[in-house]
Amino acid sequence: MKIGSLFTGIGGLELGVTGTVTSIVPYRNDIEWIAETDGNALKILEHSTMFHGVPNLGDVTEIDWTVVPDVDCITGGTPCQDFSYLGTRRGLEGEKGSLFYTFIEAVKAKKPDYVLWENVPGALTKGAYDVLLDELNEADYSTSSVIIPANSLGMPHKRSRLFVFAERTEKWVIPFNDQLVEVRPDTRLRCLPTPNRSRMDGRKSPGYSKRPSFYDLKQWSEDEVRASYGAAIERWEGTLGREAPPLAKPKGTLNVEFVEWMMGFPKGWVTDADDVSRTAKLAALGNACTPQQASEAFYHGLLQLTRERTSR
Repeated sequence: MKIGSLFTGIGGLELGVTGTVTSIVPYRNDIEWIAETDGNALKILEHSTMFHGVPNLGDVTEIDWTVVPDVDCITGGTPCQDFSYLGTRRGLEGEKGSLFYTFIEAVKAKKPDYVLWENVPGALTKGAYDVLLDELNEADYSTSSVIIPANSLGMPHKRSRLFVFAERTEKWVIPFNDQLVEVRPDTRLRCLPTPNRSRMDGRKSPGYSKRPSFYDLKQWSEDEVRASYGAAIERWEGTLGREAPPLAKPKGTLNVEFVEWMMGFPKGWVTDADDVSRTAKLAALGNACTPQQASEAFYHGLLQLTRERTSR
């Protein structure tokens, strides 16, 4: 299957959908093209053989879709700042929120068999979700939606993401929307603060609470981190198959390797990019979709729509 990626970032969605980090996706897929303008994200992707030589279409608002190669699936995590509970909350009227419509434009122009869209759960209340479902139905797509908390997959943090998986229907089939599923978080273990609890450079976000952030945890000793969050860390070590790096560096700075590990990216995916600053790496990881959540959403969508289609 050929994948076209919009708002690629550092490739979390694509790592998941291609089956690179987990076997849950039933077949391997290849990236045909991407669309990304962030210089630091592109430098990180350049260090990956997966994205080596893949054409970058650049600014999504300037793409002529008539000359872009067809693909079987389009993925995209449109900018979430205008939908996030910790962001501007301007919804589709925001500068970044309005980029959502370029995603719909691409889907209608290329008509792929499958679509996977990712965003924050706040998109449910700011209009984007309902608009997306209506537009996809109008373009003959059926949809399956799911909210997946990271810790439901064994990850040591709770951050949830909303996914809409869509499948193009035959002309004689009326498009339908499967019921939104909200996966229950695993509350048995105490989880690490999520990256969006506060900015990882230490400046407080509008939704900052008194609970410790990653910025706060860098002051803790490794023994203190393990005493509070050891069970969740050990579970993810077993699931991911590699040991957690120290959370903080000796000089009291947040360890990028730990955040890369916590977010489920392959070792070195971000940290090997020596031409990207530490602050930019942390920002890229904080904005990323985890590959494991993307894999689960893709598989969930395929399964749910197949079940629903065969029952009709």
